[in-house]
Amino acid sequence: MKLFYGLNPAFIRSLANITERKMNFLGDVFKEEGTTDRTLRVQEFGKVRVETSRQGSVALSDVGTVLGEMMFLGMRTISQATFRAATPLLVMLWIPHHSFENIINDGYPFEGAYFRSLQRTDHGREDMSHYAHDLKLFRGCGQSFLNRFIVQVGFQN
Repeated sequence: MKLFYGLNPAFIRSLANITERKMNFLGDVFKEEGTTDRTLRVQEFGKVRVETSRQGSVALSDVGTVLGEMMFLGMRTISQATFRAATPLLVMLWIPHHSFENIINDGYPFEGAYFRSLQRTDHGREDMSHYAHDLKLFRGCGQSFLNRFIVQVGFQN
């Protein structure tokens, strides 16, 4: 996950220790629009349908997709979509935000400062826009992804 790229390997190991592998089945909803769940999810197997109450099905995500990073980073407080298993079997890694915060508070001041800088009163938009452009946060991402991300969350070029 590029979100954690380049951080202290000991921090990454601690993060791996709190990660939970969960299975869902076709039609299971694991996050609903309007909820405040800040869990970060990474797809390992299967597909996820992303739905909104206004537009219906808006996307179908695939293996390797990270779901919930805007809420995880504190840039949103309420989920903008419902996530539903779209294949007979869906396997995901879940990183609970409260466990993540416990790790940060347990001896990783650099990582804590890095992630807290994204959770300021402007919800990290200023920092995220800057990081997106110079690839500090999204190292290795292509320009088309960055442009789409910036437009999606309302950043100005």
